[in-house]
Amino acid sequence: FPSISVHPNNTKSYTVKIKLPDMMYKEIETPYINKGEVYIYKNGKKTVYLPKLNQVTEKDAADEENYIMMIINDIKDVSKVKPINNKFEDIEKIITFDSKNQKILNIDYKDGLKILFDEYVNDFPSKFRVFDGKSLVADIKFNEVSLNEKIKENDFVLKK
Repeated sequence: FPSISVHPNNTKSYTVKIKLPDMMYKEIETPYINKGEVYIYKNGKKTVYLPKLNQVTEKDAADEENYIMMIINDIKDVSKVKPINNKFEDIEKIITFDSKNQKILNIDYKDGLKILFDEYVNDFPSKFRVFDGKSLVADIKFNEVSLNEKIKENDFVLKK
């Protein structure tokens, strides 16, 4: 499960399933006080289940909440691009590659978001840091990465 640290002293662990391009299920494992909280992102909506309050809410997902899916979509799409001088640029971003193994070093989004890739597992980034300008927004580490799993539509339905 991914371990996501928003601040150096504030680590949260989630079980996450993602079906590209726009569906994500995440359930908080730690900290214990939030254990069991479920967040489902689907079709631009966010459904939240808070088990301690037995409460379900649904609202539009904010763009910044979708950045993990955006990053993973961009990583997936990298295999389709041909870098020139170890860079690829489009209207939204600039992707810089390592010249030796063609792994992504970073993605600079034109809105100020920057992703620095630190570790890989099976050619997939397993650890990366997200910056908004110079501020660290998230430090993300996927402890287990399983690609191309058979994920079903009902994996993105709230089950209380």
